[in-house]
Amino acid sequence: MAIKLNIDQQIQNGAEVILGGKTYNIYFNDKFQRATIDAMAEMGGYFKKIDELTKKDENGNAKIDEFSVDQDKEESNKIMDQVNQTAINFFDDYIEQGAGQEIFEHYHEDTNALWQAISMLQEASERDNREQRRSKEKQYTKNNKQNAKKR
Repeated sequence: MAIKLNIDQQIQNGAEVILGGKTYNIYFNDKFQRATIDAMAEMGGYFKKIDELTKKDENGNAKIDEFSVDQDKEESNKIMDQVNQTAINFFDDYIEQGAGQEIFEHYHEDTNALWQAISMLQEASERDNREQRRSKEKQYTKNNKQNAKKR
């Protein structure tokens, strides 16, 4: 008798996600991982910039303290715009062109909501990967026990 093995049933690397009022099939594949890594790396650069501006020197002064009010506003708005564009680009690159702006508008133009959505997707991806690893470990352990009994 031939062994039946349905690999499609065992490999589930996606989810149906409601995001921005639309339903998308999101796959936690290499493209998703790269898009997430790229977005997070860009965010790290923005946080470094903020740290550079706000870090106090030995005299307790920060670079941003030297800025005029207008310069402070300009720099803050520039960073916020970059953070927003990075989040929009994530959805445009991963889902489809224009999705990022639609999702942004759906969440009342809230950049934080975009980043929460990206984080939730990343958590779902990690949870999916952990579940697949546990399943493989369970199967491996079961096979090893069966093989030990045969010896």
